[in-house]
Amino acid sequence: MDINKLNNLDFSLPDYNKFPSLKILKLLPNKISLFETVLITANDEVVKLFLNKKIKFTKIVPLINTIIKSKTFNKYKKITPKKLDNITKLSDFVRLKIKSLVYKVA
Repeated sequence: MDINKLNNLDFSLPDYNKFPSLKILKLLPNKISLFETVLITANDEVVKLFLNKKIKFTKIVPLINTIIKSKTFNKYKKITPKKLDNITKLSDFVRLKIKSLVYKVA
């Protein structure tokens, strides 16, 4: 590791137009909630769809946004996970919702 290069690091603000997925992080609540499960599962499922050539790369962020901004999933910002079962059931529900959105459009 070259220490001289580390001394020249520039931590400027990110370009949200260039990296639109960073805007999603602003939607996270300030406390632990089930909403993180929604976001992580949505991301995993949408990226998997892209890797399997079911959607275009440009559809990743819009699909994730559709899920996390929906009333169905927005309510999970206020719910704290109590059991692992809460997380796994919600994760399964998010996966089904994404698949229904993708195949409804296709």
